[in-house]
Amino acid sequence: MQQDQVKAFNSKMQLADTLKERDAQLELNKKKKEILKGIETRHVGKELVELKEKNEQEKLKEQKDQEKRTRTHSKLRNNGMRLRLRSKDCSKNPKSRASWSRSRWLKS
Repeated sequence: MQQDQVKAFNSKMQLADTLKERDAQLELNKKKKEILKGIETRHVGKELVELKEKNEQEKLKEQKDQEKRTRTHSKLRNNGMRLRLRSKDCSKNPKSRASWSRSRWLKS
C-alpha cells in the first residue's frame, strides 16, 4: 500500500513537471513570435524606406529626362524654323534641292 502511494506521488510529480515544462515551452514560443514579429516589422519598415527612396530617385530622373526632352524639343523646333526658312531659299535655287528635301524630312 505504501508502495502504491509512492508510485502515485511520483506519478503526480512527473505530471506536474510535465505541465511546468509545457507552460515554459508555450511562454518561449510566445516570446519567439513576438521577437519575429518585431524583426519583420523592422524589415518591412526598412523596405518601405528603401522603396520611398527609389521612388524619389525615379521621380528626379523622370524630371531630368522630361527637362532634357523639353530642351531637345525646343532645339529641334528652333532648328526646324531655320530649316523652313532655308527651304524657301532652296526652292528658288535648284542647285540646293538636297538641303530642301532634307529639311522636309526633318520636319515630318
